[in-house]
Amino acid sequence: MTERSEGTVGLTAGLCAAPSIEAAYEMGAKGSPAVEAERLAFEAWMRGHCWALCATWHGNGYRADTESGDWIDPRATMTRRLWAAWRDRAALAHNDNSSAKPTE
Repeated sequence: MTERSEGTVGLTAGLCAAPSIEAAYEMGAKGSPAVEAERLAFEAWMRGHCWALCATWHGNGYRADTESGDWIDPRATMTRRLWAAWRDRAALAHNDNSSAKPTE
């Protein structure tokens, strides 16, 4: 049986180590590839928080249907920021914890 910290859902204690400073910087500077399963999990996470998506997925990122030319929708920008943080953190956590063993 795995331990769970109070207040966490589905997180195994000891598996959420922070990524290295260098890895975090590189991920922010370069991003990570979009993975369909991660995108679907992100959208479910957004729904779980009752947060509007405010943008439509276009194969490689989110864009509001109302965005055109130089006009940027600030709500869609927030979705893009949350997506980037979600995607990058997931990639960093996977890479940094690939050798971690579950706590029993």
